Amino acid sequence: MDKKVEKLIHLVGIVISLVVISYLFFSFADIKAAEIVLPVLLVFGVILLILALSFVALIFSVLNLSDRSQSLVYPKEAFDP
Repeated sequence: MDKKVEKLIHLVGIVISLVVISYLFFSFADIKAAEIVLPVLLVFGVILLILALSFVALIFSVLNLSDRSQSLVYPKEAFDP
Protein backbone atom coordinates (compact mmCIF):
# COMPACT_ATOMS: atom_id res chain seq x y z
CA MET A 1 0.00 0.00 0.00
CA ASP A 2 1.21 3.51 -0.80
CA LYS A 3 2.62 5.53 2.14
CA LYS A 4 0.33 8.48 1.43
CA VAL A 5 -2.79 6.33 1.42
CA GLU A 6 -1.64 4.71 4.64
CA LYS A 7 -1.21 8.16 6.25
CA LEU A 8 -4.67 9.13 5.02
CA ILE A 9 -6.20 6.05 6.63
CA HIS A 10 -4.45 6.82 9.92
CA LEU A 11 -5.64 10.44 9.82
CA VAL A 12 -9.24 9.40 9.20
CA GLY A 13 -8.98 6.93 12.08
CA ILE A 14 -7.72 9.66 14.40
CA VAL A 15 -10.57 12.00 13.42
CA ILE A 16 -13.19 9.29 13.95
CA SER A 17 -11.64 8.39 17.31
CA LEU A 18 -11.72 12.02 18.46
CA VAL A 19 -15.35 12.41 17.42
CA VAL A 20 -16.35 9.23 19.26
CA ILE A 21 -14.37 10.17 22.39
CA SER A 22 -15.87 13.67 22.47
CA TYR A 23 -19.38 12.27 21.97
CA LEU A 24 -18.92 9.78 24.80
CA PHE A 25 -17.44 12.45 27.05
CA PHE A 26 -20.28 14.90 26.55
CA SER A 27 -23.12 12.36 26.53
CA PHE A 28 -22.22 10.20 29.53
CA ALA A 29 -20.62 12.79 31.77
CA ASP A 30 -23.17 14.83 33.65
CA ILE A 31 -21.01 17.90 33.47
CA LYS A 32 -23.05 21.01 32.88
CA ALA A 33 -20.64 23.57 34.34
CA ALA A 34 -19.29 25.96 31.73
CA GLU A 35 -15.95 26.06 33.56
CA ILE A 36 -15.31 22.47 32.51
CA VAL A 37 -17.19 22.09 29.24
CA LEU A 38 -15.90 25.17 27.42
CA PRO A 39 -12.15 24.50 27.83
CA VAL A 40 -12.61 20.86 26.80
CA LEU A 41 -14.64 21.97 23.78
CA LEU A 42 -11.93 24.50 22.90
CA VAL A 43 -9.20 21.85 23.03
CA PHE A 44 -11.24 19.45 20.86
CA GLY A 45 -11.93 22.27 18.40
CA VAL A 46 -8.26 23.19 18.04
CA ILE A 47 -7.28 19.54 17.59
CA LEU A 48 -9.95 19.07 14.93
CA LEU A 49 -8.81 22.24 13.14
CA ILE A 50 -5.22 21.00 13.00
CA LEU A 51 -6.39 17.60 11.80
CA ALA A 52 -8.56 19.21 9.11
CA LEU A 53 -5.59 21.23 7.81
CA SER A 54 -3.46 18.07 7.82
CA PHE A 55 -6.21 16.20 5.97
CA VAL A 56 -6.37 18.85 3.23
CA ALA A 57 -2.57 18.91 2.88
CA LEU A 58 -2.51 15.11 2.66
CA ILE A 59 -5.25 15.09 0.01
CA PHE A 60 -3.22 17.61 -2.03
CA SER A 61 -0.18 15.39 -1.64
CA VAL A 62 -2.06 12.25 -2.76
CA LEU A 63 -3.38 14.08 -5.82
CA ASN A 64 0.12 15.41 -6.64
CA LEU A 65 -0.99 19.02 -6.21
CA SER A 66 1.45 19.80 -3.40
CA ASP A 67 4.20 22.41 -3.67
CA ARG A 68 7.12 21.88 -1.26
CA SER A 69 8.07 25.56 -1.32
CA GLN A 70 4.69 26.68 0.10
CA SER A 71 3.42 26.59 3.66
CA LEU A 72 1.57 23.39 4.61
CA VAL A 73 2.56 22.05 1.16
CA TYR A 74 -0.52 23.72 -0.36
CA PRO A 75 -0.32 24.61 -4.06
CA LYS A 76 0.58 28.24 -4.85
CA GLU A 77 -2.65 28.67 -6.82
CA ALA A 78 -4.66 28.10 -3.62
CA PHE A 79 -3.54 31.50 -2.30
CA ASP A 80 -3.22 33.57 -5.49
CA PRO A 81 -6.40 34.81 -7.18
